[in-house]
Amino acid sequence: MATEKKLTTAQQLNFKDDFSMLRGNVNGARLVYLDSSATSLKPQKVVDKVVEFYTEFTSNVARGDSLLSEITTLAFEDVRSKVADYIGANYHEIVFTMNASDALNKIPLMLKLSQNDRVITTLLEHHSNYLPWITRCNATVVDLNERYDIDIDYLVKNLSSDIKLVAVTMGSNVTGNLQQVEEIVALCRSMKIPVVVDATQVVGHKRINVKELGCDFLVFSAHKMLGPSGVGVLYINDNISDKLCPAFYGGGMVAKIDKEITFKTSPFCFETGTPAIENVLGFGAALDYLVDIGIDKIEHILCELNDYAYEKLSTLNNIKLPFPVNKNHLPVFTFAPKDSHADIKYIARLLSDTYGIVINSGYQCCLPLYKKCGIQGGMRASLYFYNTKEDIDALVDALKELGDLL
Repeated sequence: MATEKKLTTAQQLNFKDDFSMLRGNVNGARLVYLDSSATSLKPQKVVDKVVEFYTEFTSNVARGDSLLSEITTLAFEDVRSKVADYIGANYHEIVFTMNASDALNKIPLMLKLSQNDRVITTLLEHHSNYLPWITRCNATVVDLNERYDIDIDYLVKNLSSDIKLVAVTMGSNVTGNLQQVEEIVALCRSMKIPVVVDATQVVGHKRINVKELGCDFLVFSAHKMLGPSGVGVLYINDNISDKLCPAFYGGGMVAKIDKEITFKTSPFCFETGTPAIENVLGFGAALDYLVDIGIDKIEHILCELNDYAYEKLSTLNNIKLPFPVNKNHLPVFTFAPKDSHADIKYIARLLSDTYGIVINSGYQCCLPLYKKCGIQGGMRASLYFYNTKEDIDALVDALKELGDLL
């Protein structure tokens, strides 16, 4: 099969027309949005879908006999099917949550884990895949290797038959490096240990098939992949769903209440109360948009941007890239001033207010990682397919102009 040709920067420019924010400016400067790891921009199709729900068929899902309720319910469940198709899952394995953090916090409740139960997480995790385990369970935290990736050897040494669960990230929101999740999942499956994979940073960038991966749980958020805020996805593999109990209780999840309570089947027994209907529908529009472009094409664009950004940022002598960049890397670059006393929040604000460039500064909810490498926070530029090489040039030129401040 012939290798698909990479899209050029000129072709990428066409995407900007779909994002109204990219037609705006900040204090007269063209907006350069480089904070997609925090949240992505939304194409007009997503905005239109949310507005359509409010203006044409507002109703609750699965809670009425009216035509409006039927339209809403069918549209809502159609999005569940789209999510399942997108990650290679079955329809009933997709549970909607408020976000990835919500999904991750529900898993220990579903498994009825306690302070005596041994689990494993890692120093590379976002707080959302770290705090639920170290606060609720007897957690072993896997160290990192010299490249600040998950130390597989360290993990293997700590795997044992009494481990109830292993929770790992697929890709770091700080280093941008993809992790060896396939190997980790295979190791855990050989010992019958359930695995949680946080795919939040990856699922909008690369093709994921949960059946090929073999994980028990996989989580991500809609707002990282063009969708609205307030929607997360919790994939629950069929092989473990019957071992789970509901995390919360309320409307919509119960089939019958008599002498005994009978819950609906998965996924409905894990979804409580009225969901964020308009946001789920908007997420469906986001998935349609991504599928129309093609995830393989998106990956090609991001590989090109990743290589270009690394090349350009590496030329600057007033910043440092504290984390090694692996071959398998997302277009996420955390950098720090050469002057350790520089105020990174002030610099990020200057980039925004003076140059129209939006980046992230701080710890990116990864304090254990920063503590490990001895850095007091960093500035992060994260790109998505609506970015261009010109955006990267704008950032590099601005950092050059800031000169001694860094």
